[in-house]
Amino acid sequence: MICKDFRLLDFFFHKAHHFLVGIWFASVITSVAAMVAAGGSLVYVAGFLSIILSPYAVYQQKQLIDIEALEGTRDQLEEEVSKLRKTNEKLNDNVQDLESTISRLKDVENALDILTQTQGL
Repeated sequence: MICKDFRLLDFFFHKAHHFLVGIWFASVITSVAAMVAAGGSLVYVAGFLSIILSPYAVYQQKQLIDIEALEGTRDQLEEEVSKLRKTNEKLNDNVQDLESTISRLKDVENALDILTQTQGL
């Protein structure tokens, strides 16, 4: 089940990354269009700042998405560890039960050996 969840998360975050790159591309295009259409030093400064800062904003958003993905993965792993811990406890109980059964069977084997020796078989 976890493998399916990882594939689904990977698909979602891959699509989110493409969406962010699309936003960055649209920001660059609109900045260039504004600089060409309106001109003026203030528009050029704003356009260049937009072109320079938008990749950084995309990078930060991608980092936040990656952190969310890691948190989700951590939560799933914690659930799996909890399940495995419970299973391990059950297996340890079974091992202890088997050890006591082995001990009793050895006692029975020793008693049967003593019986066969006393009967001379």
